[in-house]
Amino acid sequence: MTKSHARSNRIAQKSGTHQHNYSQILLGRSGSLNCDFENTGGQVGRGMMVWVPNANVHDYEGLNPECEVLVLDLADEDPFLTALLETWSVSLHDVQYQSPDFCRLPQQMLPMIDFISDELNQDDSPQRSERLSTMLLPWLGEVFTTAPASSKPQTRTRLDVARLNAFIDQNISQPISNEFLAAALHTSTSHLYVLCQRLLGCSPQVYITQRRLIAAKNMLLQTSLPLNAIALETGFADASSLSRAFKRHFQKTPGQIRKHSS
Repeated sequence: MTKSHARSNRIAQKSGTHQHNYSQILLGRSGSLNCDFENTGGQVGRGMMVWVPNANVHDYEGLNPECEVLVLDLADEDPFLTALLETWSVSLHDVQYQSPDFCRLPQQMLPMIDFISDELNQDDSPQRSERLSTMLLPWLGEVFTTAPASSKPQTRTRLDVARLNAFIDQNISQPISNEFLAAALHTSTSHLYVLCQRLLGCSPQVYITQRRLIAAKNMLLQTSLPLNAIALETGFADASSLSRAFKRHFQKTPGQIRKHSS
């Protein structure tokens, strides 16, 4: 690949693991995408982006049917990218091997992301993809090189698990993004991820799902609500989604749990 490319990726609720021999930028257009790296992780929704350095293994999961991201695949030999990096006084080596980074986009970029995504959904030919990537790169360079460090949340050295649990339980019927959770705990999304991995042994999103499942189990045992109602009360899309997650976690179906308690 000698030229950078832009492409629209309708992920919906697909998931998987990726590793590329080039760097990428993922820009949220609609819905939410969970993106986990070895030492950090977060969600990419509308108005958010994540820098994926060269050769970084990352797990991704679309969290809703409307999940769509605009992807920029960055070519090492792209003369336009090289010229921009020189303008920003950034070396290609630094770009390729820095750590993954989540960042909020300026509001004025969102219409451009919509426009480019719509264009690519109509025509994703290589020529059009290359041309549209050159529209985005100068804007993104400004985001990376001018974002003040003071705009990032302060980090904590410990995780207040009681506060974490209380916040999740209070919002359990709603989508809870890593950004939302980190803001409530007054830390950054990357530091939240590290603390959860270190102290809880899992990512924030996995822990949130565990809390949802515990709440669902308690409702199964303590109420006569139908499964679909319990699913909505605990933040699952429907009864089928709850049943699949429930069986993976408890090795029993919701029906078996409720039948055993009666």
